[in-house]
Amino acid sequence: GRLVNELLPPEITRNLTKIHKRRIKGEDVPVHYEIDLPRKDGKSSLIELGVTLITHEGNRAVSVVMRDVTLRRMEEDALKVYAEEICVKNKELEITHEKLTELNQDLEKRVAERMAEVQSLLEQRDGFIDQLGHDLRSPLTPLVTMLPIIRKKETDQNLQKMLDVSIGAVNYIKELVAKTLELARLNSDNVKFATESINLQSEVERVIGKWQLLFMRGSIGVENMIDRDITVETDRQRLEELLDNFLTNAVKFTPRGGRIIVEAEQGKDFVTLAVKDTGYGMTGEQLQRVFDEFYKADEARHDLNSPGLGLAICKSIVQKQGGEIWAESPGLGKGATFKCTLKAGSKKSIPV
Repeated sequence: GRLVNELLPPEITRNLTKIHKRRIKGEDVPVHYEIDLPRKDGKSSLIELGVTLITHEGNRAVSVVMRDVTLRRMEEDALKVYAEEICVKNKELEITHEKLTELNQDLEKRVAERMAEVQSLLEQRDGFIDQLGHDLRSPLTPLVTMLPIIRKKETDQNLQKMLDVSIGAVNYIKELVAKTLELARLNSDNVKFATESINLQSEVERVIGKWQLLFMRGSIGVENMIDRDITVETDRQRLEELLDNFLTNAVKFTPRGGRIIVEAEQGKDFVTLAVKDTGYGMTGEQLQRVFDEFYKADEARHDLNSPGLGLAICKSIVQKQGGEIWAESPGLGKGATFKCTLKAGSKKSIPV
């Protein structure tokens, strides 16, 4: 008791003595107490007292254990504050989650509505394209048919020249309408490709033969250097259209006596087709824009035979089938090469 009296302030000692007397009488009193014990530095420490009755050498005694729990209490208080902050954050997160759920539901509804609107617009666009094609072709058909007949019967040279200009303009409009509608259909989500495994060398040879007269007029030599075992998985009609545009474009920009070489490189999943020419070549800017719609590499030519859509159609044909298309040129006067990738055929076929 004397040691406790020396360590604890008198008021605390008196309270503990009263409680101890009650404990001796058998009353149910606490075993552990927490007190603020002043320190020499003017601060205080939180002390936990454990008081129990014991028997020592046949005599009743009191066992007092003192433990400084100041740091533990500080940590507990800090944990309580942290736990309260966590509860607040969790509540905020719950509110945010509820709001996000409402926003997502509203967004899904809006997206579904917009998708329905887009689908309706696409259907209207496809119908408009079909109707436009019909409306534009109808008045052109008699002009395309009748103007050449009138030209043959006309003997006046001045009128002949005027008719030649008219025939050229009508044919240009016809070509422009056809290619514009073709490009619009290719860009539609509803476009379908009837793919099959096609021998590339054989198909290129057939298309070259179709344009043989054009090559002869320009004194241009064309070489088919494709290996006879290479096949591609594509739509035959679209492949022919692709080759038509590549070859006629090469002829257009290759001077008399030039050469065109068609090559192909077999890859694992794709075949790279290349059409090289010894023509005028292209600048870096032209290479970047050559596949744009209505773009003409040489605007000064005012070529009425080409609306500038052929290579844009090639781009759509290739990209719709998962391939890539690009052009290369060392510079002006050094020729150009047009390349694209086509899906490799599932099996090889040898041309007959």
